[in-house]
Amino acid sequence: MSLSVDERFTLINRNLQEILGADELKKLLAERDPVLYWGTATTGRPHIGYFVPMTKIADFLKAGCQVTILFADLHAYLDNMKAPWELLKLRTEYYEAVIKALLESVGCNLEKLKFVRGTSYQLSEAYTLDVYRMSSLVTEHDAKKAGAEVVKQVDNALLSGLLYPGLQALDEEYLKVDAQFGGVDQRKIFTFAEKYMPALGYKKRIHLMNPMVPGLQGSKMSSSEPDSKIDLLDDPKAVNLKLKKAFCEEGNVENNGVLSFVKMVLMPLRSLKGITTFEITRPEKYGGNRTFNSFQELEDAFKNREIFPTDLKNAVETEINGLLAPIRARFDNPDLIKLTEQAYPQEALFALVKNYDAEIRKPDANVTALHAAAVAKAEQHAPAGPVTDSRGKRTAKGALLDTLKEMADKPKKVINPSVLARLVTDCFITVSTVASSSDAAEGESKDAALASSSGEAADSGKGKKAAAASSTPKGGKAAAAAETEAPVDVARIDIRVGRIVSAEKHPDADSLYLEKIDLGEAAPRQVISGLAKFIPLDQLQGKLVLCVCNLKPMKMRGIESQAMVLAASNADHSIVELLIPPEGSKPGDRVAVEGFAGTPDAVLNPKKLVFETVAAEFTTTDDLVAVYRNVPFTVNGKNVVAPTLKKATIK
Repeated sequence: MSLSVDERFTLINRNLQEILGADELKKLLAERDPVLYWGTATTGRPHIGYFVPMTKIADFLKAGCQVTILFADLHAYLDNMKAPWELLKLRTEYYEAVIKALLESVGCNLEKLKFVRGTSYQLSEAYTLDVYRMSSLVTEHDAKKAGAEVVKQVDNALLSGLLYPGLQALDEEYLKVDAQFGGVDQRKIFTFAEKYMPALGYKKRIHLMNPMVPGLQGSKMSSSEPDSKIDLLDDPKAVNLKLKKAFCEEGNVENNGVLSFVKMVLMPLRSLKGITTFEITRPEKYGGNRTFNSFQELEDAFKNREIFPTDLKNAVETEINGLLAPIRARFDNPDLIKLTEQAYPQEALFALVKNYDAEIRKPDANVTALHAAAVAKAEQHAPAGPVTDSRGKRTAKGALLDTLKEMADKPKKVINPSVLARLVTDCFITVSTVASSSDAAEGESKDAALASSSGEAADSGKGKKAAAASSTPKGGKAAAAAETEAPVDVARIDIRVGRIVSAEKHPDADSLYLEKIDLGEAAPRQVISGLAKFIPLDQLQGKLVLCVCNLKPMKMRGIESQAMVLAASNADHSIVELLIPPEGSKPGDRVAVEGFAGTPDAVLNPKKLVFETVAAEFTTTDDLVAVYRNVPFTVNGKNVVAPTLKKATIK
């Protein structure tokens, strides 16, 4: 049954935040099928956030649109070299494989889609001439303004970043489309195109914009923030772990990435299959199963606390694994595994370090074999570049190769995995060596390093605003250098013993307690904890607890919390127990974990997700001992324990 013009428009407009040229789109629908494109720069690895634009592409196809997918490889390089030139071809091949698998997962017929690589036409004589024509019209101000939300922003911008918006505008003409689809973060590029394309003699296009969807931590989903997104190749265990850590506060529907994924992906995909409901499955003792006929019903139930975070996460986990299963299956072959490692060598090396860390701890570990495998893999994926600088000093790559040589020469010597992790980080942080104009007279090159604080926004496809790491002087005049972060492990977490001085119900939240906790400081800290459902108030008074003391203070229902209480929890979060500091502990005593020495961060940067990453490895043993990576939490040499929960998570 064919759809009417109004029905087609409604389907195209479903869940969009804005359409520039809605009247033109309606006229076009009355005349013929619209032709539109969505572009994605081939930078960081696509994640489940890409289901958002793919879901809309499924809508466009059902509405009769002709759709082109642009793999914007040249854009990936121009955007502050997010994709190095030597990796451009490999990353584009990876994107093409994974995006096609993703489209098939949501039910799209690939035969109805057209796939184009940017460099197939962007290096042509005609396109190049139009770039020059565009550059003769566009002011620096307009170019910077257009790219402000998309192109990585740095103090000393590269010319390539200023060209980026103009190239994206020209793509509309060279792809011969009526409309461009992207995230609302690209609105300034879209209005830039509407201004400058007619000035070149080309028609103004229609622009369709998706809203920006929160990631799992409540911020934008980003390729460079591992816990803000689920990778398309993550296994079920990784999906479960990331969803457990996802921000999904009880009753809170704002910036809730789990709830947003249901709205923007799961409900629309189900409707395309003729399914108009969404099910929550849970035991009768927790309220039994629930069926919702619309997203609004589900959102209202969550807001009214009829549905709880665990209920929602469990349902979403099942749906996500269903979507990812065919993608995982396609990539379970040697050629695509090799392509993934070649396109993202840094991730391959970090996977190597993680595997080395896990295997080397086993009592029967074959150190010689582990070292041989680590050396082979690391040498294969180490980035291109010199091993010494202009002064003859070893570069980060040189230091990594030196360590690998030591591993090969002394195969029975165990290398600290944290050392390997830092060497890999250093190796990839330094992206280029440039000559500083202020030091030209000295004839020396200075190392320049840029560290991206965020990667691709999920539904824009062509990047988002990101910060550059600040440069620091080294040895005289301004030489740019990236600061190396300490390894992400428990040494960075300030965990102390505290005594609860007072505890009462939070005035605006029945599930929360408001506590004053003595942590050995001049005055007690104010702490909000979600213990109200699990521990009676009278059991908290005077209780010794463990607290994380270097989290950034945050407001919980209007009241600031200045620390976090640690507790053990069973799998379905129906039982929660406070950890027990050893006898003789007093407020202010620090928790130690043998083998992880260091000074904790003064305040953990919430965007780096250090605590979330480390806490994922907090558990209890069969002997009830609280551990990190199977090493006990201790206070003054004695173990911290849980009252009854074995093999429990600690949150």
